[in-house]
Amino acid sequence: MKDKDGIELIWEEYIFDIQYFASPEDEGRTEEPTEKKKSKARDKGQVAKSHDLGQDIVSLICFFLLSFLLPYIFNEFKEFTKVILKQIVYIKFTEFTVYEIVLQVLLVFFKTSAPVMFTAFVVCIIANIMQVGWKISFTPLKPDLKKILPTPKKLLDKLFSKDAFVMLLKSVAKVTVIAYFAYHLISKEYPTLLLLPHMEILSGVTYILKVTYRLIMQTMIILIIISTLDYYFQKKQHKKSLMMTKQDVKDELKQTEGNPEIKAKIKEKQRRMAMARMMAEVPKAEVVITNPTHFSVALKYQAEYMNAPQIVAKGEGFIALKIREIAKEHGVPLVENKPLARSLYYDVEIGEEIPVQLYSAVAEVLSFVYRLKQKVSGV
Repeated sequence: MKDKDGIELIWEEYIFDIQYFASPEDEGRTEEPTEKKKSKARDKGQVAKSHDLGQDIVSLICFFLLSFLLPYIFNEFKEFTKVILKQIVYIKFTEFTVYEIVLQVLLVFFKTSAPVMFTAFVVCIIANIMQVGWKISFTPLKPDLKKILPTPKKLLDKLFSKDAFVMLLKSVAKVTVIAYFAYHLISKEYPTLLLLPHMEILSGVTYILKVTYRLIMQTMIILIIISTLDYYFQKKQHKKSLMMTKQDVKDELKQTEGNPEIKAKIKEKQRRMAMARMMAEVPKAEVVITNPTHFSVALKYQAEYMNAPQIVAKGEGFIALKIREIAKEHGVPLVENKPLARSLYYDVEIGEEIPVQLYSAVAEVLSFVYRLKQKVSGV
């Protein structure tokens, strides 16, 4: 190819294959994961989950609860301190009294911290169930030397992987956003902060607590938003990791339902056996009703044990021709009746008796056949 100045341009030097940038692990994985593969991954503990989301929700709920229980906690420790300070003068420190004081301290600590710890435990379970549903798996707890002693190659792959890059971006985003809101809040409160040395102690502490509360609340909300985005990213990555090749889908189908080729052969054999049984019934028929170019239907009627004529064989195309051939070989009469042949073929299955609405038409055919047999026998 030449440009407008007649200089030849060699584009081949600039052509490259974008497939070189594709991951070998993802090559050919174009099929959606099956339910069986999802279930296996779930049994192994491989689920789409953001660890940060659960932690952030627990932190937010516990912070709310702690701020609500703060007066109660303060009052409990105040009363305990009063009792200890009143009795300390009269206490004779022995092994028993020290043991008793330690028990009292632990009791106060348990009374004040138990609501928060219990809430954290419950919220942690709920947060995990919301992400992955209810499934208990002990597989991740099994020791794996490959995970404990990873090879240098795996370490490098993990260090420079897409997941590591996303984790880095997430951490940078957290620090940046939190720093921005902290700076914005402190700069807004800066004039008041300068007046803290001139405030009363209680007023100053109260003000600092209020500013700290607002800063923590903003931080928690930001962390939950980032963690929620991370959760959707983890779902996408988990689904991508479970993608299958077409060969994987075929192999799984073979395992669950058997080899398709073998199943096809079995079905073909069953069809042939059914065809042979059907053809064996044609010589026993009273008449074969035909549509000369398409259908053949063989009817059998034994008044002693049948309420109505029964279809023992039917077919179209090649099978219809085969039914007619066998009927001719065994002297079964062939009667052409296009509408009746079509109705019997489409509306009645093999082994079923004809419906009431076709009684009249079939009776005429059988009457004709019986008269024909009488004439032949009379001759």
